[in-house]
Formats: sequence, structure tokens, C-alpha cells
Amino acid sequence: MKKIHKVATSIAVAMLAVTTLASCSSSSDTGDGATTEDCTPRWEFPTISDGMLTVSINELMPYFSENGGAPQGVDADFLKAFAADACLDIDWQVQPASSVIQAVASGRADVAGGGWYATEERGEIVGLSDPIYVELPTIASADGTSDIEDLRGKVVGTISGYTWNEELAEIAGELKEYQSSDATLQDLQAGRIEYALVGGIDAPYIVDQTQALSEIKTELMDPNPVISSSVEPQLPNICHTKGNDELTAALNEKINEMHENGDYAKIVETYGLDPRIVDVDQFA
Repeated sequence: MKKIHKVATSIAVAMLAVTTLASCSSSSDTGDGATTEDCTPRWEFPTISDGMLTVSINELMPYFSENGGAPQGVDADFLKAFAADACLDIDWQVQPASSVIQAVASGRADVAGGGWYATEERGEIVGLSDPIYVELPTIASADGTSDIEDLRGKVVGTISGYTWNEELAEIAGELKEYQSSDATLQDLQAGRIEYALVGGIDAPYIVDQTQALSEIKTELMDPNPVISSSVEPQLPNICHTKGNDELTAALNEKINEMHENGDYAKIVETYGLDPRIVDVDQFA
């Protein structure tokens, strides 16, 4: 009989508590998104504050980090490029993840960053852009496999709440659920699990940035209908003010341009991610 265990580590619980208790902070970016007197905007659209793009976002790499006043991350880099083309400064409203979308829905921010999925329910309260990248399941292992069949009958770890967990339970001999990618990867490194099925954005970044996990390899999972999200994955987007059609059009134009000219692939590679995650056309 297959066993499913839910594993929580003290580190993961502590990190969750810190995130939940974090207070909202605000910082204005005068770097890549800064305006100049002779700047000619590529688009014009209404924003909450004149000359400013207000961004609601949570601190979570590789999506975003305040980085001591020099914001970086996959979403930060896109938004800085977008704001520069629109001749706008950026007001980074950094807050807990649970508050990010609500800030846009309530009119306190123009856009949201942080890898938010374009769901039908979310589209009822905020505007949805074209996809920015693809959230593909990724296999973390010592041997570098990308074939889900190699996990059949093995001790496998994943994160609680992931959409593929029920399907994965049918494949694994024993499935352990964790509270974070960090905790999952730490147990993989320690040999307490044999494989892990994790997200294709945060987990590769963690491995790339953590010397103690240097023996772990991450590979995007080969499409296989036994894990449906490898065939029909989630598509993160830039959520924004609902009904602001000019903003929607501008975001979509910039997103598609950066896909076509390769700039998006360069951004994700900067953070140690597989550039195939920006190949959105095959799933959109």
C-alpha cells in the first residue's frame, strides 16, 4: 500500500511565520524604470499615481527581491523594462503574498508580480495579461532524470497543495509532502527521499544558489499525461487593474516583444532557470 506522509520542518514553519507577519513596505525605484524629462512614452495608460507604476509584490526569489534598494528577479526585471518604455518610475509595494492580488483588486496598486497564475476566478477581480512563462513540473534528483516513470515505486517528495499530488501518489511507492521547496530539497540532499517533483521556477533557483545542494540536478519533466500539468501547465501572468484596457494592451505588447526577441529567455537564464519555461506558445 502506498503511504503519504506530510512533513513539516521547523525551518519551513518559521519562514512561513515570518512571511505572514511581515509588514508592507514601499520603495521607489529610480533605476531602470526611472523617467527623464526628454522621455517619450511608448504607451499611455492611466495609473494610480501620475508618473508612477505602483507594483504590489511579495519578497520571493527568483521572482523578486528588494536587494537593498536595487530590485531584482524575473518579474522585477520585466517590470523595470516595461516601466522604462512607459516613462514611469516604480513604487514597489512589498507585502505578504496573501495581500498582493487584493492590493490590485482594491485599487491600491496598478500591477502585481510574483508568478500569479491566470485563473478564471482571479480574472473576475483583476485584469490578466498574456502568459509570461510556464510553470512546468521539474524533477529534482541525483541522477538528472526528466522521465516521471523513473519515480515509479520510489520515495518521492513534493510540496503540499501542488496540483499534481494526487497523480504523483499513484506513481510513487511513498509520497512525502513538505511545506516548502527548501525543505523538500534538503531531504533529497540528505537521502531521506529519492526524488522530488517540484516547481520549475523556484526549485532550480534554490539549487543554483545553494552550495549545500550542489549535487542535486533539476530537469524539466518530459511531458507525460500521468502528470497532467506537464501537458497542460499553469501559465503565470502580470495581474493588473481590471478594466484598464490600455494597460492590458501595453503589457501584452511588451511581453510578446520580449518573448520574440529573446530578452525573456535571457532574464530567466540570469537566475539559473531553464529558458524553455518562456516557450509559452506551445501551451497558450
